[in-house]
Amino acid sequence: MAFFYHLNSILVIFILLYSLFLIGSLILKILKFETINLNILTGFSFLIVLVNTLFFFDISINEIRYLLITIILSCLIFTIIKFDGKYFKDFIKVILDQSIIIFFFFLTINLYGEQFYIFRGNHYDTINYTAMSLLSSLYSYSEIINISNHSASSFFSDYSKVFVHDRPTVSIIISLFYLPKFVDLYLVNYIYKIFFLMCIQQSVSYFLKSFFQNFNNLKVFFFSNLFTFSFFSIYIFEIDAYSQLSALSLSIILISLVIKLESFNYSNNFLILLTLISSAFFLIYPEQAIIFFLLISLFLFLSVNKILFKKIAIFLPVFLILTLPSFQIYNFLYKQIIFSSNFTSDWWGYFGAFVLGSKNIILESETVNLIKSNLSDKNNAQILKYIYSLNSNEYGNFFFLNILPSLSGAYYIDIIKNFNQTTYYIISVLLNFLITYFFFINLIYIFKKKEKFNEFNRFLKLLIIFFFSLSIIIIIFSNFWLLIKLFFYFSFFIFIMTILNLNCNSDKNESIKKYNFLLIIFIIFLPIYKFSSYNFGIGTFDSMPSIMKKNYKIDKNLVLDKSILEDCNKIYVSKINKIIDNFVAAKLIYYKKEYIFVDNQKFENKCKV
Repeated sequence: MAFFYHLNSILVIFILLYSLFLIGSLILKILKFETINLNILTGFSFLIVLVNTLFFFDISINEIRYLLITIILSCLIFTIIKFDGKYFKDFIKVILDQSIIIFFFFLTINLYGEQFYIFRGNHYDTINYTAMSLLSSLYSYSEIINISNHSASSFFSDYSKVFVHDRPTVSIIISLFYLPKFVDLYLVNYIYKIFFLMCIQQSVSYFLKSFFQNFNNLKVFFFSNLFTFSFFSIYIFEIDAYSQLSALSLSIILISLVIKLESFNYSNNFLILLTLISSAFFLIYPEQAIIFFLLISLFLFLSVNKILFKKIAIFLPVFLILTLPSFQIYNFLYKQIIFSSNFTSDWWGYFGAFVLGSKNIILESETVNLIKSNLSDKNNAQILKYIYSLNSNEYGNFFFLNILPSLSGAYYIDIIKNFNQTTYYIISVLLNFLITYFFFINLIYIFKKKEKFNEFNRFLKLLIIFFFSLSIIIIIFSNFWLLIKLFFYFSFFIFIMTILNLNCNSDKNESIKKYNFLLIIFIIFLPIYKFSSYNFGIGTFDSMPSIMKKNYKIDKNLVLDKSILEDCNKIYVSKINKIIDNFVAAKLIYYKKEYIFVDNQKFENKCKV
């Protein structure tokens, strides 16, 4: 039974990958722009735009499924007719690229199961995304709006209000595989998170092949998987930020294509591809998309190319046609901009605690409560200074040695203290030096390189200026939560700047000067450090936001007994709290089970959970 359960999971991943590979291959063939690492991402972009548009036009997810099956079968028939062996070989290459990710997925579901993946760092987001997926799988858009108008509080009434005011695109996409007879509810969510990692790997592969011509296939495979399992990707994976995780690959591809615009002479086909990916990026995660669009607009404006300005007449109308049916997302973006500009909450303390190392005062609930009670009337800058002082008193004046490695993806370097304090100081000083060295030699290379037509360097110059300017503005307004978001929006370029010598295409450099090997070692061991411990389904518990309230996993077994789901038509659920209750309710709704919450903990029934 367990084998069949896991076989279904692998089958879902392969169906998803192959379907998008087929669609993407055909689109790229029509556009005469064939490249293997873009196939799945192009198919994914098409899926986002098509499904999102149809759903907002009030077509049910079930009808959309049938349409997608028709499209996929049509692509398959076309491929078979034109078959020359290339498509199948290319797909096998893609699967081999994903072999480490597939192994990670298979290992975690076999060893740890549902208690591990049911939610990770942010149960609020997890249940929001899950509930929105349930809604879109069961109701049309107009029906969800009607449900949201109900005043009575219930599972669907509460989350339908979230749905109609949020960006539900990623939840709509996830609901395509909400098939209770085939795969479990929370496993579908986990499968999609794994798929989003696969998209990241493909996007980084495309980027490296585009701008690091001396990288052979082995190097591309290594560094693309290195970023996929780096702190930057795993952090988003752990906090269950589905929209942000799904958008990371699209942001990397978008930047790659924009840099190559001039080399493709702003061709119409290239602009159509760019528009498709831009639209998908905006629909899935508009907050990050608008930041990147601003950066790209500056880059294109500084190009002052007459051909480009004429081509904009094609780009903008098509973009609006593809995104305006989902006008709710424009409204959501506007509200998010207002919300972010006035945001004063302390979320940054939880989501940014990794900066101080894997072990720090943020992990101590008494200290956190002390900070909240003593500094409730202080601004963020004063709180930050107080935190620094407390951490210094608790962990010594040299804890700052952890800050730069943490920002570069090696936040857990301080575990070396457990073995030897002196070794920690030596390695942390060396790592600080190497990170600084690689960052500044890249900075010098970018700003000193004078080649007229090097668009890659020209874009990186603007990106660095843009990132630091925006960061300074955010710091002035003490909006540290927004600063953390911005940091992860541009995390791929932070990774590139600190781990590679951008002049590594030159044969003059010795190998030791091309790559930050010490940082690479820490990134390689990060998944092992983080996930080798089961710990009640949490993994290694530290300052990385892997669990918001650890007692939810420690004290509660979140896995429902399958025999109850199979044998009981009506299920009695012991009330615990709204979060846990909603997780249970979501699963019972998924399996179409009638349920009732009971207050009496002594209530005995074989159908009680």
